[in-house]
Amino acid sequence: MKYSKGRITATCIIVLVFSGFIPKQYTSTAVKQALRIKQIDLMPSKGSIVHGTVLLKENMDHSANIVITIQNTKKDSIYLSQINNGSTESPGLMALAFPVMKGSGSFATQIIFNVKAITNASNSIVPITYDDLIKFPGYVSVQIAGLSLNKLMATGNIDQHLSVITAVNKHLK
Repeated sequence: MKYSKGRITATCIIVLVFSGFIPKQYTSTAVKQALRIKQIDLMPSKGSIVHGTVLLKENMDHSANIVITIQNTKKDSIYLSQINNGSTESPGLMALAFPVMKGSGSFATQIIFNVKAITNASNSIVPITYDDLIKFPGYVSVQIAGLSLNKLMATGNIDQHLSVITAVNKHLK
């Protein structure tokens, strides 16, 4: 039998989605049709080897999808990640929590869709657009959950990264 590589890949993705290995929302057009993308690098904290990236992706309604991927995770460990007000040098209140991630022994990924509000430094929930989010005076932190205390594993300041990538989506024209 002869199969083309693209057909096998598409078949595998369909099987994984319908079998529950890849949640359907991860394959949605919201992920595929990002207008602009900003990447934030997550750097390991002292004594940690965990690092990663956060992608802020603009949606057509100017909300944002946030994709966090961490590398060098410990298998079956629970990782907590969040956006905080302030900076890594001067931490503030939590602004937005991500769902927990389970370490695989290599990497873990989580997505939050259609972010339209965030908690500001005054502890008020305020509306936010993609443009507001990429300038947000805050940082992303990743912690490994412990029995008595969570340990900081990686961080990255949001407002100090200028690596905005403009993505041209041919489907929008």
